[in-house]
Order: sequence, then C-alpha cells, then structure tokens
Amino acid sequence: MENLLDHREQNKKLHSALIESIESSFPLTSGNKTLTLSNVKVKSNLNDWDFPKQRQTKLARRSWQVPIYADVTLRNNDTKQIISKKRGMRVGNVPLLTNRFTTIISGNEYQTVNQLRRKSGIYSRVKKNGELESEFNLEKGFNFKMMLDPVTQLFYIILGNRKYRL
Repeated sequence: MENLLDHREQNKKLHSALIESIESSFPLTSGNKTLTLSNVKVKSNLNDWDFPKQRQTKLARRSWQVPIYADVTLRNNDTKQIISKKRGMRVGNVPLLTNRFTTIISGNEYQTVNQLRRKSGIYSRVKKNGELESEFNLEKGFNFKMMLDPVTQLFYIILGNRKYRL
C-alpha cells in the first residue's frame, strides 16, 4: 500500500506524470521540420531536509525547483536529415515538494490544502467530548454528518449548519 503522506513518493509520482505528459506532446511538426524529444529526465539535486537552503531560496525570492532535461532532435522531413541535435538540453523546471508538503515559488511558500480528497464512504470517529460522529462522503449529492449524543442517546443528522433529530 502506498503512503500518501510521504513527500518523496509524491514528488516521484509528480515527476513521472510530468515526464509522461511531456513525452506525449512530442513529436511536433511544423512545415517540413519535426522536433522530437527523448530521454526526458528530472534531475533532483536538492536535499529536502536542508532547511537553511530552503530559507535562502525564500529570502532570495527564488523557487525550490529541479530541472527537466531531454535529448532534442530537429529533423528535416523531406530529406530525413538531422538539422540539429542536443543531448541533455534543459527543457523546463518543476517545483519540488518540501517535507512540509509545500512548494516555494518566487520566494513564497504555498500549501495546497484541498488537493487530497477522501474516497466516497463513511468515516467514523469519537470526538473529544465523547460524541460518536460519522461523516458520509458521498460520490453524488450532499455530504452530511451523523452523530450520537452520549447523554440523550439520540442520533442527529448535521446537514450544512443545521442539526436534525433522527
């Protein structure tokens, strides 16, 4: 089972999805020339536990990112000759998730709070005051909560800001 709370694993997934997306966009053809990309790689040289370097990045108004390299070939379609070929060309950058699940872009640290979603289903818990609560996360329709009051032994449905006795 995968660990969704491992920032390194999330970075690997992000990088592989990005590489797949870049590779699916090529080859590009314009007129009688074709641009192809091969050997796309993300070179991560940053230590995610290097807090002083992250702080320097923020203070310098830079981004915590890693480069994307690829082998690029420009070919003439009529003669099938290679016009230009470059190995290890930098084609872009990708922000790297820190161990706090944040990205540092132009000196600002961003945290996306609504990126992870729970699957549809019922999630139950015992609140600090002893009440039992179940949250119904529906695939379609309105989500709601159901709780059991331990004193009165009554069930309540909480829909929006309203509380209804069951």
